[in-house]
Amino acid sequence: MAKRALTYALLIMSIPVVVGGCTEFFGTISGRIQTNQDAIAYIHEKYKIPLEDLKADMPSFRYGMNRYFTRVHDVKNKKVYELTVRPMPDNYVPVVEESPYNPNEAAN
Repeated sequence: MAKRALTYALLIMSIPVVVGGCTEFFGTISGRIQTNQDAIAYIHEKYKIPLEDLKADMPSFRYGMNRYFTRVHDVKNKKVYELTVRPMPDNYVPVVEESPYNPNEAAN
């Protein structure tokens, strides 16, 4: 009985460690959502493309760079913009950088 209780206690205590490790290497859900919002806003402001025409892919987290990588699609003009977004603390503007090869023609 005590062995089973100890096993369950260790299992429950290991869950935050696993979740924290995944967050460290793969980013957070809120970070991914914020990245897409920042990337779409950046393309909208820079190229004056209507928000309705922009769609973002699921971003991936680059652990070594501490940045998210995402693609924003201009659905109407069939162009793809590749961006990296570095999340910043609250009240700071995120760092958004474009690939030097933007815009690319979207693959059909």
